[in-house]
Amino acid sequence: MTDASDLAALAARAGIKPEYWDIFGTHHVASPDVQRDILGAMGIDASSPAAIEQAWRDLEERPWREMLGPIQVLRRTGPLAARLAQDQRLELAWLEAEDAVPAGRELEALQ
Repeated sequence: MTDASDLAALAARAGIKPEYWDIFGTHHVASPDVQRDILGAMGIDASSPAAIEQAWRDLEERPWREMLGPIQVLRRTGPLAARLAQDQRLELAWLEAEDAVPAGRELEALQ
């Protein structure tokens, strides 16, 4: 890959569209400088090939580093699935709608 294609791939991975049409029907393509500026505004360093490579790895790993939201509202229709880091613990507490009795337990990430 070239630096421009690596940058374009990183921008796409970050959710940046490479082109758009304005309200007058004019087609605009985001230049590498614009892509780099938008990535920078998103807190993603794309200033060099090495930075682009690191940013790509960071975006790939991001879902595995995110914490769960403080509250999850679920229906009792099946198992609960959650991603945990290897040493992360998850505290569960719930109320049963029928009797509103709190219950809870702690899980550890599987090794």
